[in-house]
Amino acid sequence: MRRVLALSIASYAASGCGTDAEVLLCTAASTSAVVEIEIEGQPVCLGTVIDPQWALTAKHCVQPPGADAPFASSAIRLWAEDARAHDVVGVEVLGGRYESLGAISGRDIALLKLTVSSTTLVDIAETMPTDSSHACVVLTDDIKQPEAVTIHATQPRSIYVDGVTCPGDSGGPLLTTDGELLGVASWRTLGTCGTGLSVFTRLDAHRAWMDAVVDNDASETSSRFAIVE
Repeated sequence: MRRVLALSIASYAASGCGTDAEVLLCTAASTSAVVEIEIEGQPVCLGTVIDPQWALTAKHCVQPPGADAPFASSAIRLWAEDARAHDVVGVEVLGGRYESLGAISGRDIALLKLTVSSTTLVDIAETMPTDSSHACVVLTDDIKQPEAVTIHATQPRSIYVDGVTCPGDSGGPLLTTDGELLGVASWRTLGTCGTGLSVFTRLDAHRAWMDAVVDNDASETSSRFAIVE
């Protein structure tokens, strides 16, 4: 049976990662707009639907280092929490070719155009929480629930939180405790899964680019390369 993202909120404290109070912090952060991304039939990353026809993910999920362009849209498929599949007809990435993940730190985002409109969306947060405040992360481990994390530092294009992400979590959302979207999972400061800090690309830094892509409603064959200095 295909793996889907669970909507139920299990006990975060029971995982050994937080307190009962932290469990309650993320109960409003629904995962219903989160999708699993497959490339050529293999699950690789997560994404979040932010517009009826657009999902947001990490650039490195759809364009590996050294590639001149993203994967063809026909190679990409999204799976929603209700096990419904979404084909992709357009891929928009921020920037062009890159040689390493460090080269696109803070700019690691992409938009995928869906064939069928979705009614389950997440709004992008207008303001950034302060350091030491809490946020919520959606992971692809056995818990499959929003997990409470602490924001340790913010930079103009990046957010650093507890090191909870592992392979497969890239592209997934960092949410406010009210369920608004703050960032996209990009990389970890340490290579070992669940250690160091997890780094998310800040979305408020790229709101103009995202709005331009969605508003222009890119065609099926287009691929916009917008460099942000």
